[in-house]
Amino acid sequence: MWDYESGKNENSYGRYDSYGQMETINNQEPYPSMVHSGHDYTNGWDWGRVPGTTTLNMELHQLKSDQQRMFTQNTFVGGVEQQNKTGVWAMEFNDSNYGSSLAFKKSVFFFQPGIMVCLGSDISSAEKSKTESTILQNVISSSGYSYRVNGEAITDNNYVYTTTGSCATLLDNQGKGIYVPNDNGLNIVLQNRDSETMRCKASNGDVLTAWINHGHRNNYEYLVLMETTQEELDAIDDNPVYEIIQHDAKAHIVKHNALGETGYALFEANVQTDDAFVQSSSLPVMLMVSEHADGSKQLSVCNPDFNRSKLRNIGDVKSFDDLFGPFPTQQLEITLHGAWAADDLPGNVRIKSVEAASTVLEIETHDAETYDFELKIDSLNNTTPEKNDRGLVWPNPTVGILNFTKAEQAAIYDLNGRLLLSVRNASSLDLAMLNEGVYILECINNEQYSRTKVLKNTTN
Repeated sequence: MWDYESGKNENSYGRYDSYGQMETINNQEPYPSMVHSGHDYTNGWDWGRVPGTTTLNMELHQLKSDQQRMFTQNTFVGGVEQQNKTGVWAMEFNDSNYGSSLAFKKSVFFFQPGIMVCLGSDISSAEKSKTESTILQNVISSSGYSYRVNGEAITDNNYVYTTTGSCATLLDNQGKGIYVPNDNGLNIVLQNRDSETMRCKASNGDVLTAWINHGHRNNYEYLVLMETTQEELDAIDDNPVYEIIQHDAKAHIVKHNALGETGYALFEANVQTDDAFVQSSSLPVMLMVSEHADGSKQLSVCNPDFNRSKLRNIGDVKSFDDLFGPFPTQQLEITLHGAWAADDLPGNVRIKSVEAASTVLEIETHDAETYDFELKIDSLNNTTPEKNDRGLVWPNPTVGILNFTKAEQAAIYDLNGRLLLSVRNASSLDLAMLNEGVYILECINNEQYSRTKVLKNTTN
């Protein structure tokens, strides 16, 4: 992973640009632009708090370094997209160049329309009190923005947020909103600040900045909505637009239940996930999976590792091919829950094995490319009942995860009609805690009911 490049009085403070920067550009009048969206590097910009990054808070002069054009030893950085509508970006970072011991894993999950779920985990450094993840920076003296925090307009030019022990919301006058479910460590500050431009010229501006301090927490979660209202932000607590399936050092997995789309950033190889569909991967990988009404799934898969030779700095680059390849291919195996088949697969993708409980895909990956394909339920190998008038249920019998065609409401009852489990806008239930026996799955869509007998076993 390349850090940054600087010359004499050029990009002098760019050290943190490669630490997970995420710039959001509003498509609003008078025109979409960096400055109009608050990213004004010439008027008071805080180079130590670049939006999206996880960094150590430093004074301006400390950001200057004779070291540059360096590579980290991490190879997990990149993204996967599906049909230009949805996708995942993620990275793993360990500082091997500046002696800070800073490390983190972060991801952004993109869903339509204009929804970004941002996660960070496994955040550590020798200076925990200085470790921060920046959510927002806006030079409002240039952009003309105004903000509301938890619905209240910021009118004080020296505003400092007070945590509430609950969620927090920010909304600008262009309709971009941010929802933070846990405001532990959250700082929101509006101040007039002196700084320098990237060419080391003095600058000044009124800057609103929001960040999470990691002195007492090693993770973060926040949601960015490019077009929203205060009413929609306030409703997220009771009606979340996304579900966190896993958020730890091993994996970040997020599902948009209404869209039936799930994004995966699997940071560790050969580790069981908490997901009902993707079980594990032989290499760190990113995936995007979309559910179809007939139970089939659209997969987009990317191994972000280019498989380059290890490079320490620009001096190790001896030829164009050292940076741009081509590089050796890598064999990736992904294990899925359930039995799956395909009518058509890319030439580098094949189904290696199928059993009732699992399917193994083998993919020859090359130069961090994304591979798209569709899987359908394998009716020969899956213990799947006939399709009823409302959808599919599988595997049946099950020892744990029960999948079904996505339902607005789904519930498990015992044979006496007692409600045991229920979910909304979901396509699976975990029956692992239930005793062995027969149960009734009830699914509701558009006020139409379907009921299926389900056998719960304790072993396959």
